[in-house]
Amino acid sequence: AAMRSMLRLLGHGPPPPLLLLLLLLLPLSTPALQPLPHSTVSLPSPSSAPQPSSFQSHCYPAVMALRGGRGDSIKAKDLRDKTIDELSQLEQELRSELMSLRVAQQVGGQPGRVNKIKTVRKNIARVLTVMVSQARKAEHKLNVGKKHKAKDIRMNRHWPKAWRTRLTKKEKSIKSEKAKRCLKLKIWGGGVRPMRRVVLTEPLPPPILDVVDYSIERTFEKYPRRRKGAKGRHTATGHIPEHAKLAMDKKKLKWKEENKRLKALRQKQDQMAEE
Repeated sequence: AAMRSMLRLLGHGPPPPLLLLLLLLLPLSTPALQPLPHSTVSLPSPSSAPQPSSFQSHCYPAVMALRGGRGDSIKAKDLRDKTIDELSQLEQELRSELMSLRVAQQVGGQPGRVNKIKTVRKNIARVLTVMVSQARKAEHKLNVGKKHKAKDIRMNRHWPKAWRTRLTKKEKSIKSEKAKRCLKLKIWGGGVRPMRRVVLTEPLPPPILDVVDYSIERTFEKYPRRRKGAKGRHTATGHIPEHAKLAMDKKKLKWKEENKRLKALRQKQDQMAEE
C-alpha cells in the first residue's frame, strides 16, 4: 500500500531501480509512505439489531389487539367473528412481522428467534384455516333450500353425501335415540347396502318324501331374511329385488311339481305292492 501511494505521488511512469531500492530500505512508519485515509464499514452489533417489541406496538395494531398486548399466539376462536377483509389484513400484518423476524435473525444472529418465528407461522396457518372455513360456510348458505345442492370442496366423500341428503317429515320428527342412530347411519352411509351373500351355489337333490319341508328353502335365498331395508329399518324379509322374487316363485313352483310327481310315484308303488 505504501508503494502504491508513493507511485501515485511520483506519476504513472515506471520508477528507476535506484528509487525502488530506496523504497525498500526506508522504514514503513514514514508519514509519507502511510496509506491514504479511506472510509471504514462497521457491521451492526447483535445489540443494535431490530427487536420485535420495538415495532409490534405501532406497526401491527390488529395483531397486538388479538394478543392482548403480549407476544402470545392467536386463538382460532377469536377469529371466527371477523370478516374476510379483516382476516386478509391480519394475514398481511403477520407476514410482514414474519419477514422482520427473519431479517433480525439473519443480521443479529440470535438463535432465540426460531421459537418466535414458529409462533408467527402457526398464527398465519390459523388465520388461513378460518378464512377457508368461512368461505365454505358462505358456500353452504347459498345452497340452503335448493333441491340440487353443489358438492362440497372437501376431499372427504361423506360431506357431499350428507349435505345433499334432504330429510323427510317423518325423519325430522324422530325423537328416540335409537332411531336417531339409525338415521345417522343412513346419512353417513353405514349399513345401508349390506353385502349380497349366496349360501349354496348348487341345488340339493329332491328328497323322496311325500311332503317337502319348505323351511330348507331359506338356504337357497341369495338375500338374508333379517337385514336392514332401504330406509334403514329392520324388516322381516328385507328389501328383495323384483328379479329375486320372481326367481324364488319359480323355485317354489318347481318344488310343488316335484312333490306332486313324488306323491303319484309313491301311490303307484303302493298299489303295485298290494297287487
